[in-house]
Amino acid sequence: MFINRASSLVVFCGDDRLLADIDRGVTANPALIGRVSLVGYDGALGPDGSYLVRSARHCIGTIDTQPRLQGEAAGRVLLEEYRNEVAGGLSRVLVEPRSVTSRELD
Repeated sequence: MFINRASSLVVFCGDDRLLADIDRGVTANPALIGRVSLVGYDGALGPDGSYLVRSARHCIGTIDTQPRLQGEAAGRVLLEEYRNEVAGGLSRVLVEPRSVTSRELD
């Protein structure tokens, strides 16, 4: 991997579990520490209810796509379809993502 010693990098990760893997890689490479910041994407929660990215050393935030609300919305749409309550096409439900900053992770 080519690394310009004078630069820094923000990596937008596809999901928070991928962020955790990349965080371990950055932590294992002393040349990257302090130069790489990570942003997660999904807002996954751990068993204690806190964001999974909270334990990542190099995370500066995540985008909470509210997976629980997405699951609830999908369940409602499928149940409505099953009960034939949806007339004339597909239902659409918008779940707004929310930015979670490093201050909220602490």
